[in-house]
Amino acid sequence: MKDRSQVRTYKATECIVVHKTKDKYGGLSNMAAGFPLEIHGVRILTSEALYQACRFTHKPEIQRIIIQQNSPMTAKMKSKHFLKETRGDWQKKRIQVMRWCLRVKLAQNWRKFSDLLLTTGDRSIVEQSIKDDFWGANKINKDTLVGMNVLGRLLMELREELRTTDADRLMLVKPLDIPQFRLYEKPIGAVGSIAREHTSKEPVYGLFLGGLILNTIHNIINRTVQVGKTLPLPAEGDESPLRDWLKSRLLVEALGWPDGSVKIGERFDILLLDEFDHPVAIIETKAPFHLSTKTEQEKFRGRLHYLPTLRVAFFTNGLKWDRLDLISINGQQKINNEISLDLSQTNAELAECFFLPLRGDHYFRWGKRNRSRVT
Repeated sequence: MKDRSQVRTYKATECIVVHKTKDKYGGLSNMAAGFPLEIHGVRILTSEALYQACRFTHKPEIQRIIIQQNSPMTAKMKSKHFLKETRGDWQKKRIQVMRWCLRVKLAQNWRKFSDLLLTTGDRSIVEQSIKDDFWGANKINKDTLVGMNVLGRLLMELREELRTTDADRLMLVKPLDIPQFRLYEKPIGAVGSIAREHTSKEPVYGLFLGGLILNTIHNIINRTVQVGKTLPLPAEGDESPLRDWLKSRLLVEALGWPDGSVKIGERFDILLLDEFDHPVAIIETKAPFHLSTKTEQEKFRGRLHYLPTLRVAFFTNGLKWDRLDLISINGQQKINNEISLDLSQTNAELAECFFLPLRGDHYFRWGKRNRSRVT
């Protein structure tokens, strides 16, 4: 039974009315094309298909049928064939799931969807529907819409969050705290935008760098953990894939390091060389979520003096990072500053500042390998 106290009345001429996907604000609809998503490497054409698939998180075969449809309407229609298989807590969880779907749509279509939301100003957003007065509102006369309009209200909620000073945190969508929340039998972890929006080989700097870094590292952690569960790894445990992906996805793709200047080895897990092949930065990695001991950290610090040209050193388990800023005085290397960052409790602005010494353009401004200079 619907809570009639949640019913709203809207004057159409004073609202953003979402009715047809090809209208000016049609992109706000879950049925709108042009806002593709990706979860666990699975490409999903619309947020409608994602939402419908979430009805059946315990039924991967049904999820596949829904996601394989070429249009959002057929995806919705296919889901109706299996309504008896809907997860038992769906009525209680569906709003939470819809909120999550909208955030995934935003995170993975950041510029396009955020711009569209913000252009609605302060006007109410109303999903006009012929029948559904739960997610939308019904038109009862020429200028009046009545309904609970839950979808429109969730969009307005998201719009308000976009206006905050730390809106970049929306570029990473945290996992839902819902039992058995899975896609194709895999638990759905944190979802970010890096998989599709950053496809250029050129590094990205400026407004979105902090969000890009956060999304990249969270995606790396999720992938590393999944690999650790499915593959028999060598003695290094989860460190080996973590290093490989930190190199390829974070350092080379996001931060602009030439591939040949990032070395993975034994004494130093990841060693970064400047254009003159001088070691300038290192990253010591531990398996994701590993709690490092005092002895491990002391051994790490004790090895730094072997590389007197180092400027910065990082120690990480993927989620928690320690940064040591280094200087050389009279040939003696010293730690000038120490900073720690927990990626689960930070924002894009702080992340960008913390990882600033790892920007490739700081070390490749002149030589022939200058592929990351910012102009």
